[in-house]
Amino acid sequence: MNIPGFTGEASLYNSDAIYQTSALASNTQQVIPQSRMTCAFKAGRLAGRCLQLGFDHQDCMGAAADFNDFCNAHDL
Repeated sequence: MNIPGFTGEASLYNSDAIYQTSALASNTQQVIPQSRMTCAFKAGRLAGRCLQLGFDHQDCMGAAADFNDFCNAHDL
């Protein structure tokens, strides 16, 4: 992919730790699922719209969290 101004590949080989890796270890050797970004994005939009409509912050965040869980559970 050609992205003008992006030097990510060059930085991987010619830098002083601009990019860092991390590994998550599991002592049970289980696969740890990660939240799908599409669900998180949709949940964020839901929270923002809820707040714009004047609903309580805690209620909006709760609804967004519930939606995110539902979205991930049903692979939407």
